Amino acid sequence: MGVIKEVHDEFNKTFGRNYRLIEEYRIDDADYVVITYGGIWGNTKRAVDIARKNGIKAGALKLRLFRPFPTDDLVRIVEGVRAIAVIDRAVSPGAPIEGPVATEVATALKSRGVDTPVISVVHGLGQRTVFSRDINELIRILSTGELTNLARNTIYMGVREYGNQG
Repeated sequence: MGVIKEVHDEFNKTFGRNYRLIEEYRIDDADYVVITYGGIWGNTKRAVDIARKNGIKAGALKLRLFRPFPTDDLVRIVEGVRAIAVIDRAVSPGAPIEGPVATEVATALKSRGVDTPVISVVHGLGQRTVFSRDINELIRILSTGELTNLARNTIYMGVREYGNQG
């Protein structure tokens, strides 16, 4: 992790950037945090803004690093939030929660004694678009749902259902 941070800082300095290994958005007073990675970051920030206008204290994190997992930084950032939803764009069949990044987040928190509920959300399979309205609905579910029950199962969004094809 030390080498990665050193190279990361050097990159930022060389190219005049301010990238961080975990990017934060409206996180300071957030009750609910959505963790994403990759190309859905803009829609996630838009959904957080909408939730804030509706009176829900939402925030977002973008992970830029998966290995080694930034456990200590993540735990420090999310300390005190009521719940975390992790939007994965892949599935890990057979895992207790099926989002691979959600599994890592839950493990990281538990390994540091943090009992914040982590809700696994799989969305965007097959490169389907993850809309800000979908993320906003997820934030609404977090703010109104029974968090312990939500954390026991993976939520699938944006998936076509094929039934009764006859």
